[in-house]
Amino acid sequence: MAKKPGDIFETLAKHAVQSIELRYTEAGGAARCASIPAERLDAATLSEGFALDPGAILLPDVASAHLDPFRAAPTLVLLCDLLDAEDEDPRRLAKRAEEALAASGAADAVQIGSELRYYVFDAVAYENAPDATGYRLEPSAAGELDALRSEVLVALHAAGIEVALQRAIPGASGQTALELRPRPLVRAADAVLGAKHAIRAVAESRGKSATFMPKPLANAPGSGFRVSLGLLKDGKSPFFDKDGWSTASQTMLFFIGGVLAHVDSLLGLCAPSANSYTRLAEERLLVAFGPSRAATAVAVDPPGLAETRFPRIAFRPPDLSANPYLAFAALLCAGLDGIAGRIDPISAGFGPLDARPPRGPGANGLRALAPALRDALDALDRDQAYLTGGGVFSAALLSNLSAKRRATEVVALERLPHPYEYELSFDC
Repeated sequence: MAKKPGDIFETLAKHAVQSIELRYTEAGGAARCASIPAERLDAATLSEGFALDPGAILLPDVASAHLDPFRAAPTLVLLCDLLDAEDEDPRRLAKRAEEALAASGAADAVQIGSELRYYVFDAVAYENAPDATGYRLEPSAAGELDALRSEVLVALHAAGIEVALQRAIPGASGQTALELRPRPLVRAADAVLGAKHAIRAVAESRGKSATFMPKPLANAPGSGFRVSLGLLKDGKSPFFDKDGWSTASQTMLFFIGGVLAHVDSLLGLCAPSANSYTRLAEERLLVAFGPSRAATAVAVDPPGLAETRFPRIAFRPPDLSANPYLAFAALLCAGLDGIAGRIDPISAGFGPLDARPPRGPGANGLRALAPALRDALDALDRDQAYLTGGGVFSAALLSNLSAKRRATEVVALERLPHPYEYELSFDC
């Protein structure tokens, strides 16, 4: 990883780099890229950016530079902010969330880790036409996936992405969990997108397909995106209190209270696909908090031996149909709103639950998460002051995101017959 412009030019010469790939994201989460010949890169363009379209400039982040191991010709990758774009740049929005944290006084830094789950298939076929719809998936053999996982780790190391652990999921043929080490918010989102790119590229190089779809198989576990978050202030954690519940300070509890108070609205950004709710319906998370073993939307991670004074919360509902920049920023905004408003999750009736929570939604006044994407988007439309109040999100961006998801996922799906409907109703 380059740390300054001079490092980049040394890399270009040392590796005979021929192409520069400029990567950026759209608000909806789609990863995009533009390429330029290596000879076009100079100090001026690194500092001033590259014109993408009239009024739109890609400004490279020098510290993100790395060689892409999947290109035949030597290629340098640069992550970019999208400046002066009609659609608001998620990466710059995430930077505003970090600034809002510093301005709040609650902490001066945030560390975010995540666990990505994905499936690898030998063959994938799906069709969506007026007279034909369906899918067929063939999971990969366990032995083949061991070699693929090793190659993924090598690729992530080359991209400067720090991995804590990668493992197969027992009882889920073809599924893997990849845990990324905690990093500052923007870098954490960068790492998620880099990991998705590397995993897909490794799978493709082996003639396979990798997917981060929340629920690709009916009778197998879904693929979530568990997000862990901790705060730091002057090098210490404001979340830590040795006498608190599970070492949680009142600040941590207020943060949890904010997340749970806004949880349905958060889902509109953290679980923003219709398929997200196929997964969540099976997991049946309660709007509550508790230890990691409880089926709650928020868990308090047990601190490890080296992290006894840096406890973290874990937010379980997200999946990788989300844009990580927006999801991480929204989660931080919700927690900061809880701290500012002193939302105590215990007084609000959100727990804590132990490992044996009530038997279902409604027990002890608890409820489940929003049951469908339409409900989450309704919540996002009416509950967004915590996102817009600090200037992190704009109302226009939230409105555009909600409208697009309604059109492409809610309304479109409601108008399509499901294949199972034929089995139920064709001969009625």
